Amino acid sequence: MNRNKHKDQMRLYAFIFITMMALYGYQLYYNYQNDRYTDRVLQVHNERTVVYVKKNIELSSQNRKLQHDLNHAKKENQSLVEQIEVINQYWKEKYTEVLKSKK
Repeated sequence: MNRNKHKDQMRLYAFIFITMMALYGYQLYYNYQNDRYTDRVLQVHNERTVVYVKKNIELSSQNRKLQHDLNHAKKENQSLVEQIEVINQYWKEKYTEVLKSKK
């Protein structure tokens, strides 16, 4: 009977050992699958981020160019307005001289 008790105890220890090793193996497999999923998600996120950063840089460059063009156009328009005012003043004086000469 002592021998059967010893066998039963060894079977219990073997069962506990096998169960613990199976749980350890399952935990390793679960962690591996979880890491693979996380890596895939991060890779997709990184690819999208690269695309958006490139678009952002491109749009920022276009924005700077458009801002430069807008400032240039404003300065050019201001210069044209000043030229028109000078011409207007000149012809206003000429018109006034003509009116004075007719009187």
